[in-house]
Amino acid sequence: MARDIELQSLVFNADSNSEDQGEGPTVASNDDENDLSKALEIILTPEYWERLWKRALYEIALLVANLPHLVPKIFLLKWGAMVLFRNLAYVRHEQRPRLRDLGFDLIPENTDDTLSEIFLFVNTYLTLALVFMPIVTSYAHNHGMFTVNIFNKIINLLCVGHILRFFTFISTSLPGPAAHCQEGAPLYKHDGFTLHEILTRRSRVHIDPNCGDLIFSGHMFQDTTFCVIMIANLHLLVPHKMLRRLIAYMLVVTVIVQPYFIIAARNHYSVDVVVSTYVAPMLWWAMEGFYTTSFYFRCATWWATFCVPKYIQDYLKRHDPTPQCDKHLLSESLSKELDYLVDTYGIENDAAQKFKDLLLAEKRSSSMKVKEICDDLAQLSFLKAAFIDTGNNRYFLHKGRSFVTCA
Repeated sequence: MARDIELQSLVFNADSNSEDQGEGPTVASNDDENDLSKALEIILTPEYWERLWKRALYEIALLVANLPHLVPKIFLLKWGAMVLFRNLAYVRHEQRPRLRDLGFDLIPENTDDTLSEIFLFVNTYLTLALVFMPIVTSYAHNHGMFTVNIFNKIINLLCVGHILRFFTFISTSLPGPAAHCQEGAPLYKHDGFTLHEILTRRSRVHIDPNCGDLIFSGHMFQDTTFCVIMIANLHLLVPHKMLRRLIAYMLVVTVIVQPYFIIAARNHYSVDVVVSTYVAPMLWWAMEGFYTTSFYFRCATWWATFCVPKYIQDYLKRHDPTPQCDKHLLSESLSKELDYLVDTYGIENDAAQKFKDLLLAEKRSSSMKVKEICDDLAQLSFLKAAFIDTGNNRYFLHKGRSFVTCA
């Protein structure tokens, strides 16, 4: 246990050192190397693996609690987006010459889409590694970030995006620019579709490829979605600043390079790629705003109350890792938000300090004392302004993080 607490403090100190010493690259680099070497030593201890197992069990319990609404969304992606929607697009497709396209004029054709798939795989597997980071280190759990929660955000965004994508490409059918969609292509399906084929056919690259599902590019949308969500949450997933930057750069590179190979392979028009690059971040922004609304909070509360088994709820409450943060870590993480309150609402420093003390007490107290703390918080007049400002029925919500969970 002691070594695990040491690891928690270590990863936080590595993060603060890299933040504070931005002007001194040599010193920060030496500190980073020392912190990483100590972290590797701790990872090799039995205590670390014991804590990892507990984090994995907590994530499994969270997964069980979320399965009833995750399963339909995964089904929508696996069958709706990958089978039904694409087959309906193929049914409406007609073979015609390619439309005039600026990307086709500038980029020479290269039917080998291997590099495009490689960048897609790099983007995907890097995202998967980050999604499972909360199990590997306690840093994410201590900051309220869990594997199941971030996976749920990705699934939500992909579901909404693919539904919008279906309504977009089914509304206006463009002639497919890919070689297998042109007149005389041997792989083109000329004999039409039966109802059974529409409901069950799964297209396969270079064997039974698809045509018609163009605006907007699914590959580009997935790439951009993963990139936006991961970069937005990197500070909660990875404690090391330089590592965060490296990962962010790699994700951005995959998004920048991918359009070239998609257009060169003539799998999509330029408009398909352009639309994807702004639809994904705009949808992410809209979804993040939706997560802070009172409607979403009420839905989540109702779901947790009536749809999650009682024994799962009890397990999640008993083993919630968030209140087990080190006091210093929690105090430091609140400093910027307190500065925000002082600057935005013009409150006095004494009131800010009282708010900070109450938050620390709420995080570390038993459920019996939470109501008393919430009553004390309600006496702080500036919280009413924060309440109106956020539009949420929690006392204070800033930058997507809830600090007070009183209703």
